[in-house]
Amino acid sequence: MAATSPIQRVFRFGPCEADAQTGELRKNGLKIRLQEKPFQVLIALVERPGQVVSRVELQRRLWPADIFVDFDNSLNTAITRLRETLGDSAEEHRYVETLARRGYRFVGQVEEISAPSTMSRKAVVAPPSLRLRQCLIKRKSLVLILIPAIVVIAMLAYLRLREAKPGGRVMLAVLPFENLSGDPSQEYLSDGFTEEMITELARLQPERLGVIARTSAMQYKNTTKSTDKIGDELGVQYLLEGGALSSGNRLRITAQLIRVQDQTHVWADSYERELGDVLALQDEVARSVGREIQAKLSPEKDKHLSSARPVDAEAYQAYLKGRYHLNKRTAEDIEQAIQDFQQSIAKDPRYAAAYAGLAHSITAEPYRAIAPQDLISKARDAANKAMELDDRLAESYLSLASIEISYDRDWTRAGTQLKRALELNPGDPDAHYAYGFAYLLPQGKFEEAVQEMKRALELDPLSLIINANLGATYLHMRRYDLAVEQCKKTLEIDTQFGPVHSNLGRAFEQKGMYEEAVSEFRAALALNVGTQPLAQLGHAYALSGKKAEALKVLDQLHDLSRHSFVSPWDFATVYVGLGENDRAIASLEKAIEAHVFPVVFLKVDQRFDPLHSDPRYPELLRRLNLERGAGPAGRSTGH
Repeated sequence: MAATSPIQRVFRFGPCEADAQTGELRKNGLKIRLQEKPFQVLIALVERPGQVVSRVELQRRLWPADIFVDFDNSLNTAITRLRETLGDSAEEHRYVETLARRGYRFVGQVEEISAPSTMSRKAVVAPPSLRLRQCLIKRKSLVLILIPAIVVIAMLAYLRLREAKPGGRVMLAVLPFENLSGDPSQEYLSDGFTEEMITELARLQPERLGVIARTSAMQYKNTTKSTDKIGDELGVQYLLEGGALSSGNRLRITAQLIRVQDQTHVWADSYERELGDVLALQDEVARSVGREIQAKLSPEKDKHLSSARPVDAEAYQAYLKGRYHLNKRTAEDIEQAIQDFQQSIAKDPRYAAAYAGLAHSITAEPYRAIAPQDLISKARDAANKAMELDDRLAESYLSLASIEISYDRDWTRAGTQLKRALELNPGDPDAHYAYGFAYLLPQGKFEEAVQEMKRALELDPLSLIINANLGATYLHMRRYDLAVEQCKKTLEIDTQFGPVHSNLGRAFEQKGMYEEAVSEFRAALALNVGTQPLAQLGHAYALSGKKAEALKVLDQLHDLSRHSFVSPWDFATVYVGLGENDRAIASLEKAIEAHVFPVVFLKVDQRFDPLHSDPRYPELLRRLNLERGAGPAGRSTGH
């Protein structure tokens, strides 16, 4: 007997339609992104319009009674997100009415349409319904399930993408996975899963599949933007979205792959696992991947999977927290990330990824203008230890390359490290960015630098630092109109990003637009991005003939240096603008001794052109291990 087709239930209200089977909400025919729990609340309410649905009913329906969740907080969050998406409010409700201490009522007019569904059950991401065993295992152990689950979803998503567009290269964005627990303290878990998923997909076959980086993808967390809008902004053909819910000894992950062009679900599935022997579980999942996709893993990935070692649950949890804080990029969060990675290492001294994260955090420390020997030694030791334990971690090579450039000035070794990082993870925008901006550009290899920066931008289109420093790259190439254009594009993303104001000011300065330059440097200063904008302001004053104002800037820098570190590079910037070449060279010598990063751009920085004829200038380049001759020659203000 043929199976009965499932009934597709669609609820219409106002300009909206909610499809109970596919989990889609549309407004005026366009799909609106709504997270799973708020959508379930919506369906529960529109099924009984005009009737009160109690909080207890909603709790039982959305979260089984034996799952440990903060019901009140989770339900309140779901209701809030639902109202935000519908453009509703508790005070002036058009759709959802709150009845104090009782529940909620849908007050809009609802029309239900039922028809046999033409969609496969496989394409439905059903609401999770997790049932726990009587004996609960600590939540910390659940993080171990993430690793094999990531491999499963990544491989299946890649297979569908390969089938959907044979030949050529497709672009995919992994949207932030939803924290279905409703517990804000578990946010790092869903964020960590998102980042691991991006990494796993990016490594599969970079020449066929480009994956948008975390920096850009995470800007769509809790977004209400439509699928086609996100796709257009990121330049992708596909979106992968989903959620994770852990409870006791169970973990459920849902994922769905959406084609942007027509907002259709190409593939969807859910995974529910019990915690057992981790190694046996990894083997079982790896075999299931092979059975489902009927494809062989590449030798490198197969080797990686087969050599995977068990990780202490608390170590992995601390590692995820470290990544979570590192990605916030504030001074406080990076200090916390260092502590988290150190805690992870203490729990599992053979966990390579934690050492790589520690090295990355130390070298990424913000507002640190000087690189003291003990700090560099710690970063170098951590990166070397990571590679000793697992030489396939691209992050370790990036950290070592950063040390080679800023401290050792060994360009040959830095290039080797960066190329190895790109071999291991060609889809990593940070590797392309570092190779282009920190390695190729200082040596005067301009066209190659631009190519790498553009590759980085393709993978991370909303990255502020990559966008801003593509403008800086054009600036060093003396293509000032392009630099201005790129900086203005960056400001369209975020007007509060200080470095782009500095870059734009420098481009205006080189075009002789001193008033505009001063305005941009003051904007950067107002955003508190260190002393560089102050020095840049002094340089602009000097070039525009305002010597008194430039000298006042020097006085300010000297005053600041009495109680905090001020980079000698900043003093050199003002001195060269004033034509005091002896003092400028003396300051540059101190900058080289202090290992401040900007000094590596001495060869290509046009502000120091007046020093090129000084016999001491070649010695400065020699100390930086930068040959003279491959740098820019002449000036140009056009394209």
